[in-house]
Amino acid sequence: MTQRRSFAITLLGLSESEVRLVKSICALTASRARSYHIQEDLQKKADIYIANAESNAVLDILRRLNRHNQMPVIYVSRTEIEQGEYRLKRPMLPTTLLKLLETVTITAHNFTPELAQLGAADLQGNNPESNRLINQVLSSNAPKQCFRALIVDDSPTVRKQLELFLKLLGGDIDCAETGEAGIALAQQNEYDMIFLDVVLPNADGYQVCRTIRKNRDTKHTPIIMLTSKSSPFDRVRGTLAGCSTYLTKPVESAVFKEVVQKYLPQAVVSDDFAAA
Repeated sequence: MTQRRSFAITLLGLSESEVRLVKSICALTASRARSYHIQEDLQKKADIYIANAESNAVLDILRRLNRHNQMPVIYVSRTEIEQGEYRLKRPMLPTTLLKLLETVTITAHNFTPELAQLGAADLQGNNPESNRLINQVLSSNAPKQCFRALIVDDSPTVRKQLELFLKLLGGDIDCAETGEAGIALAQQNEYDMIFLDVVLPNADGYQVCRTIRKNRDTKHTPIIMLTSKSSPFDRVRGTLAGCSTYLTKPVESAVFKEVVQKYLPQAVVSDDFAAA
């Protein structure tokens, strides 16, 4: 069964023509898996906010609304701005707005019906339909590549999902399903970060982490361990093995992005990543 969701959009300070454009997008997507509707009540939290970045009054409203909850906001402006993660330059174009809305639903809300409609076996990467759907998402949403990452996990579903999210953040991604393959890739290539599952065939994630840390070239590469449970014992073992931090599966998109931002080289975070 296809996963479906309608995202509530609150508009702040847009012109009448811009409001009509957003409403037309809502009507266009009404029958799709990923659809949108306008929410006018500011007392209710929206899934996405589209705001006029040129209005101080609108920015004040956003500051009040955002005081306790981090909200996905698309800032609209005539000129290039550095404010926020999602930005849209005027005049608003239907195709550009639709692609950006898709990006927000994927990166901020972890909504990927393109993956949900496929079985776990389809996500192994050798299914043409799987690759077509995933590439369809990436081709319209992925920013330019600005970092390299390695994913080592024996689950094809986890590998494909992490690969999708990292590519949407501008990543050039390699994947391995065993610790031995991961070690070989880490020795052959230079990565900005490595995602490493704790439970792997043969050598476990802790052994792989120790091996990677012994290599002079990968001694300081951030290693994020992936685990299905979070316990103090696991964290101690990971620290002793040399991992940088832990992520508990299933990974929440907001937490995932925070970790990526934390461990990316500072130049990437301040320049390319902000535009993702």
